[in-house]
Amino acid sequence: GVLELHLRISLVQLVVFILLVCNGFVIFASLLFCLGALSFKTTRMNYIGSFFLTLAQFSRRPFEIYPRILRHAVMFAGPIGFIAYVPAGYLLGKTQGIWGLSFVLCPLCFLISRYFWQHALATYTSAC
Repeated sequence: GVLELHLRISLVQLVVFILLVCNGFVIFASLLFCLGALSFKTTRMNYIGSFFLTLAQFSRRPFEIYPRILRHAVMFAGPIGFIAYVPAGYLLGKTQGIWGLSFVLCPLCFLISRYFWQHALATYTSAC
């Protein structure tokens, strides 16, 4: 896309973009770990996983096409927007500083998912 749009990217922009992609990966993995931790408490998790993947489809399109309330919900309530939209929006100049929140949200999501996972393992009782 960068080549098609003839964007001129500096080395700093490239490094920030790579870091934003890595942050998006960690945020996505953290959300999946939180869902995985729920599977220790419930027996029917397939619906929640499907819902999460459906929600993740929102990040495949530009966020400007969504109504403002939906845009904020997908960006912050379930931080799906930080996975795909924020890195691309940074390169295009559309995120207007919101990309900096990714560096706060990434470790926060990681720590929350770590807590949920450890709590789920500590309270797990097997079926045997």
